[in-house]
Amino acid sequence: MNQYAVSNPYMKNSIETASPSKLLLMLFDGAIKYTKLAIQATEKNNVQDAHRYNVRVQDIFDELMATLDFSYPISKELYSLYEYMNYRMAEGNMKKDVAPLNEVLAFLLEYKAVWAETALKEKAHG
Repeated sequence: MNQYAVSNPYMKNSIETASPSKLLLMLFDGAIKYTKLAIQATEKNNVQDAHRYNVRVQDIFDELMATLDFSYPISKELYSLYEYMNYRMAEGNMKKDVAPLNEVLAFLLEYKAVWAETALKEKAHG
């Protein structure tokens, strides 16, 4: 849990009481937000902020990889995908290039939509 969440009782409570699907969507929301900020900072040649935002997204991918349940066959594919996206964030950070960051953003937006749809179906079935 990040520093903001710990110091914000509302945020801390929403994290502690969220379903696994909701937590996953929260991680995707954070990754999307910080990827967009990393792109903006990189475009403005603000190296310090770009680095900080890139690292936040990489931390989120690390969390996504660490929380996979490998009893499901799809987890291996997701791990590889998250690992690749993590690499692309690092590459964009090192090269100060927005192309890899835009690739990650497109992935995040697409997969968030997939997970959101899955969460809705899960909620509907109880």
